[in-house]
Amino acid sequence: MNNQIFCLFLPTMKLTAPNIVSMVRVVIAPIFFFLIISKQSNAILTATILYHIGAFTDFLDGWLARRMKLVSDWGNFFDPLADKVLTGAAFIAFVVLGFANVWMVSIILFRDVFTTYMRILADKQNKPLVTSWTAKVKTFLQMIYISGILILMLIDAYIGTQSHLLEQAVSMNILSISLILLTGLTIWSAIEYIIGNKYIFNKSVVVPEQNQD
Repeated sequence: MNNQIFCLFLPTMKLTAPNIVSMVRVVIAPIFFFLIISKQSNAILTATILYHIGAFTDFLDGWLARRMKLVSDWGNFFDPLADKVLTGAAFIAFVVLGFANVWMVSIILFRDVFTTYMRILADKQNKPLVTSWTAKVKTFLQMIYISGILILMLIDAYIGTQSHLLEQAVSMNILSISLILLTGLTIWSAIEYIIGNKYIFNKSVVVPEQNQD
């Protein structure tokens, strides 16, 4: 019964190589989160390595899917979801550590939940979800932002009193300004999603003829 309910909302899962690679990001996310908030030097090092492994799998699963001709509905759904889980874990950890403002991270997370809901609606209606170049740039810049903070944390953890790079970045509002720009881009990409996929909310609207991603 539970499986039937699950299948109403999500594409049927297939354990292909690309999908397994995507799952790695979901597995890494909670481990990364608890390691990074521990503030221990070795834990920060491990979390940084795990995050970058996860970021690399974002490229790898797509490459494998195209190379092995294993593109699937499940993969198209789960790949961006796995990205959101990993980046979401990082942003929540940064809030806990005091490196990010709650309201900005809340907007970013809400956007991710909303676009995932749109993907579910599109799948239930057997309609494609139109993505945008802005969304791809947003995801890339989020990864750069997270990676930058992790590297600064790593430097501070091992150099200690000789560094304080992250503290300086916080005091100079570099992190806040960067996150404000990311939040603005996130809002704009959400607007593009809504405009480009408005037919999902109205079953009487015909799906537009255009290239899908």
